[in-house]
Amino acid sequence: MECHNSLIDDILLELLDPNTTPEKALETLSYPCISHEAYLRDDDHVLIFLAYMRFIMTRLPAACVEGIWEELLKKTLMYSLGNFSHLTEEITCVRSTHAGFVLADDPLVSTWLQKALVTHNKCPNPYIRLELFRLIRILLSKKKENMSIDEWECLCITLNCVCETFIHTISKIQPHHLYPSDGDDKVLFDFTDLRFIFNIYEVQMDEYLQKVISNGIIEYWKKDTELDVDSDEAGFIAHCIQLIGIFTVRANSIPDPVTHMTMICYLCNFFKYNLGKLIFINGMKTPWDQFQYVLSQLPFKPYITATINDLRSAVCNKCIYSGSIATRIDSIAQDLGVYTKTYDLPRLLFSRQVHGPTSVQRHALLTIHLSSLKLRLSSKTDSKDDDAEVVVVEEMDVEVSDTDDSDNDVNDNDVSDVYVSDTDVSDAEVGDEEASDAEFLDAYW
Repeated sequence: MECHNSLIDDILLELLDPNTTPEKALETLSYPCISHEAYLRDDDHVLIFLAYMRFIMTRLPAACVEGIWEELLKKTLMYSLGNFSHLTEEITCVRSTHAGFVLADDPLVSTWLQKALVTHNKCPNPYIRLELFRLIRILLSKKKENMSIDEWECLCITLNCVCETFIHTISKIQPHHLYPSDGDDKVLFDFTDLRFIFNIYEVQMDEYLQKVISNGIIEYWKKDTELDVDSDEAGFIAHCIQLIGIFTVRANSIPDPVTHMTMICYLCNFFKYNLGKLIFINGMKTPWDQFQYVLSQLPFKPYITATINDLRSAVCNKCIYSGSIATRIDSIAQDLGVYTKTYDLPRLLFSRQVHGPTSVQRHALLTIHLSSLKLRLSSKTDSKDDDAEVVVVEEMDVEVSDTDDSDNDVNDNDVSDVYVSDTDVSDAEVGDEEASDAEFLDAYW
C-alpha cells in the first residue's frame, strides 16, 4: 500500500511541478510500472488519467494541439482505454489526500475544453476532437440547475460555435475507424457521447444543428448545386447515418440480449427522432418528410442501405427477437426507400419495392422538390430582365402503390409537367434582399 501511495504521489507531484516538460510527462506515462501495475485500482488509473488531462489543459500553449502535445494527449487517451473501462459516467470529483489534487471542479478544465471546441483549428486532428467531445460528458459535472445565470447564458452562446465544430469534426472523420480494432486508431467515442452532444447540458443542441444543416441545404439549392459528401452539411448527415450502423455492430458484443435489444432500440429512435429532425426548411411539412426528401438524393442511399442492413442483422441474429424493433426498422426503411434483402422482409416493404411510393408520399416529395426548384429559380432572377420567364420541369415518372392491385397502374397525366412562372411569385419578390430565408420559403411552399 505504501508503494502504491508513493507511486501516485510521485506522478501527481511531477505533473504539478511547473518545470515538468511535456517530453518528461510523456516519458513517465510510458513507464511499464504505470501502464501494467497490478496493485493499481481502477480509481488510481482514473486519477492518473485525470492528472495528465489537467497537465495538458493547464500547460498547453494557446496554439494548436500538435506535435508533442498531440502525442501526449493521444497517449493519455489510450492509457484510459487500456487500464479502465468504467469511465462512462460523470466524474464529479477525484481527490488525492496526499497531493491535494482535485480535477473535475477546476474551472480551467471547463474553460480549456470550451475554447478547444469553439474552433476546429485549435485541435486539427478530428479523432482527438471526438475525444474532447467525450471529455465534455465525462469531466464537466455542472448541470443547468447548478449554473449561475451568467454561466448559463455564456454556455448557450458557446453552443452555437461548438455545434459548427461538431459538424466539421464528424464530416472529416472516417467512421470505419470507430470499429473495434486492435490497431493504433482506437477511438473511445461511442453512441452515448453522440447522443449526449445532441442533448448537451439538457439544451436541445439539435436545434442548433437543425439551423446550421438546414441553412446549408438552402444555400446548395440557391446555388443550383448538387449535394455531395465533400460539403460539411452532407458529410455530417452521411457520417452520422454510418455511425449508427457502426455503433450497431459494436453493440453486437453486448452479451445480454435484453441490453443489446435496448441499445438497438435507442439507435433506431436516434435515427428517426434526432437525425430525422435535422432538416427543417418550412413548417408546412414535418422534419421527417423533409429529411426523407433530402436523403432520397445521392450520395446518401449507400449509407442508409448499409445502416438499415446492420440494424436488421442485429435484430435477427440474436437469440431474442423483438418484433416491435424489427417493425420500427422496417418503417424507417420504407420511409427512406431502402429495400433490404432479408428472409423476413415485410409484405408492406415488398409492396413498396414493386409498386413505388404511395400517392401521399409522392405528393410530399413533389411539394418539397418544387420548393427546391423555386429556390434555384430565385437565385437567378436578379440577373434577369423584368420579363417573366417560364421554366419547364421535366416530367417525373413515379408509380403509385395502393392497397388495391387494380389501381397500381399510373396515368402519366397524374404527374404532369410543372410550370413555374415569375408572375406566380409576386407576393415574395426575390429581388428584395431584406427578405429572410424563412419568409422566402413560406411564400413559395
